[in-house]
Amino acid sequence: MAFYREFEPSLLEGLVAVFVTALVVSLSLLGVGLFAGGSVASNLTLSDPVHPSASICASDSVGQASTGCTVPATTGFFVDNWGAVSGWTPLVFAGVFVVWLLAAVALYALAAVPADDVVFGDVLAVAAWGVVPLAAEALTTLALVGASFGQQSLSGPLATALTTVVVGGSVIRPFVSMGAAVWQGYVWAAGVYVVTDLRLVTASAAGGVVAALTVVFGGL
Repeated sequence: MAFYREFEPSLLEGLVAVFVTALVVSLSLLGVGLFAGGSVASNLTLSDPVHPSASICASDSVGQASTGCTVPATTGFFVDNWGAVSGWTPLVFAGVFVVWLLAAVALYALAAVPADDVVFGDVLAVAAWGVVPLAAEALTTLALVGASFGQQSLSGPLATALTTVVVGGSVIRPFVSMGAAVWQGYVWAAGVYVVTDLRLVTASAAGGVVAALTVVFGGL
């Protein structure tokens, strides 16, 4: 709460914070695509599970046309990992702004019921700072993905160290998301408490509810 008491929430500064967060989240997604595009084979081969074995197809006593031997046993196809990820980048960038606006509307709705003279512009500025934890979560995810692909392409002590990071990362990843949600809830609760006449318990409930909603809808 000291942040809001020392620096009065500004809509312009909040907009800058949301823009920077959207940029970081989008670049982190591109980083994931860069790791995937450079580390995962783009030319893949898919085997037909019902295709006759090579020994059956090599037998002259069996009609090849009736057993499916004339159909290739494998099918090659190309996967554009980079294109698949980069195509989502504009939507992810815009999505951060959508999260901001929806959080602001939800906070305003929850605060306006028990409080008087709630200014939407103040709540909008407060909601902006609550999306900043998404940047930290995105950077953490990027680091874990990078360690995962690095572990696959390296050997020796470095690979062992990265394996430890990957295994540990798979365990702590849910806690990273929960930590970001708690951070969001704290920022929103403190901000609503400062810019409204709500009691601390009510403001905390409002921030916690909105943070919980971001976790629920973010997991869909």
